[in-house]
Amino acid sequence: MSCTSYRIHSIFLLRLFNDPIAMFLFYIAMLCWIYRQWTAGIVLYSLALSVKMNILLFSPAVAVICLYKRGLQDSCRLFALAFLIQVTLAIPFLHTNPLGYLRSAFNFGRVFDHRWTVNWRFVPVEVFTHKYFHCILLLFHIILVFYFLYIKFFRYVLSIVYTKKIVLLLAGINLIGISFSRSLHYQFYVWYYHLLPFLSWQTPYSTTSKLTLLGIIEMCWNVYPSTLWSSLLLHFCHAILLVGLFLQPDLNSKKKST
Repeated sequence: MSCTSYRIHSIFLLRLFNDPIAMFLFYIAMLCWIYRQWTAGIVLYSLALSVKMNILLFSPAVAVICLYKRGLQDSCRLFALAFLIQVTLAIPFLHTNPLGYLRSAFNFGRVFDHRWTVNWRFVPVEVFTHKYFHCILLLFHIILVFYFLYIKFFRYVLSIVYTKKIVLLLAGINLIGISFSRSLHYQFYVWYYHLLPFLSWQTPYSTTSKLTLLGIIEMCWNVYPSTLWSSLLLHFCHAILLVGLFLQPDLNSKKKST
C-alpha cells in the first residue's frame, strides 16, 4: 500500500519524519497483543510513544483491552513497565534540563501553525488558535471515545474479545482522535493510512462506496497546500467512516440475535 500513495511514499522515503517509525513500532505492538504477548506489546507501545506522542490516541483502547484480558493487577504491572521505559529513556534529558524537557516533551497546549493544517483550513485563524475551540474538540473527542467503547465493547463485556475486535478498538479509537485533532499536518497521514482499508470494511457500505471513500481521503491528503474544500471533504469522509463504524452491528450482537 505504501507504494500506491504518493503522500505516504514521500513521508517514508523523502521527508525523514519520525511518524513512520512510531507507527511501525505500534503495529508490531498490536501484533504482539493479537498473539497474546502482552509484555512485549507494552514495551513496544512505550517505545513507540517515546518516538511520537500521537501514540497516546490509542491509549483508551489499550487500557480497556489490557484490563479485560489481563485483569487489574497484571494491567497495573504492564502500565508501570511502560512508565518505567519512558522514565529510563528520559534520564539524559532530565539530567541536563528537566524543566525544559517536561515543558517541551509534554506540551499539550502547543498552538499549531494554521498555514500547515490539512483539516482546519476552512476555520479562521482566530478560531483555529483559540483555546475554546481546542476545548470543544477535546470534549467531543472524549464523548465519542466513551460512546465507541460502549457500543463496541462494554455492551458485550462478557463476550469474547476476538482478534478483529482488538484491531477494531485500536483503529476506531485512533480514528476518533484524528477526526477531532486540533491540526493535522501532512506527515500525520501515516497515523491511520494502513488502517483505513480495515476501517472501511468494518462499515455497512457497498464495496464501491468503500473504495470511493478511500480514494477521496487520498486525494484530500495530496492537495498542497490544503484548501477550504479539501479540508471540508476530509472531515466529511471521517464522519462517514465513523457513522459506518457506529452503524455496523457487532459480531457478538449478531450471535446473540441468532
